[in-house]
Amino acid sequence: MGKKYPTSDVPEELAEFRKSALEIPTIHREALLPDPTLSVETFVALSLPAAQETLISYGAKSCFVKRKPTEHVSCLKTRNLPSREFVEDAEVLLGQALLDGALSIQDPTYKGEGLPVWTIQYWREMHAARQAQDEWRKSIAWLQKHGTETGMQPDFSQARKHLHQVQAQIPQHRLLPSCCPTRC
Repeated sequence: MGKKYPTSDVPEELAEFRKSALEIPTIHREALLPDPTLSVETFVALSLPAAQETLISYGAKSCFVKRKPTEHVSCLKTRNLPSREFVEDAEVLLGQALLDGALSIQDPTYKGEGLPVWTIQYWREMHAARQAQDEWRKSIAWLQKHGTETGMQPDFSQARKHLHQVQAQIPQHRLLPSCCPTRC
């Protein structure tokens, strides 16, 4: 643990090293995350992993492992997401963890082996997808409620019809710059 990850003015090579560690391989992105071009109707019907809500916050520092990941990433489909706080902590600590030799991260709520470091990005994007899904569901509920209360029924029916044809445009967060690891 000789080198320190800078908190500002991160050298380009070091920033790229961190960025590449968070890059989700295309094959896993397609298998694990919702397709960003899904229609709203299809997207809101998806069953996404639940988010872990906990009163006890787990720090990410002890979850970084210096061994290669051995847990198969397909397990992410059936697991709850760690809390947003844990994911944010992991993002903040990632640069230093990589310099310290971390090759994987353990899921704080499941006993087992390490997962690829890019799992942090998966968790982040899945939290964003869950939030987008919640917002679309609220929008649909609002249209349904207000479409029956007013004399503008045909307009609301038309809006609902168009809504189901619209792509959900699920937010896929770009990799975070190393200088500000918790900002979108």
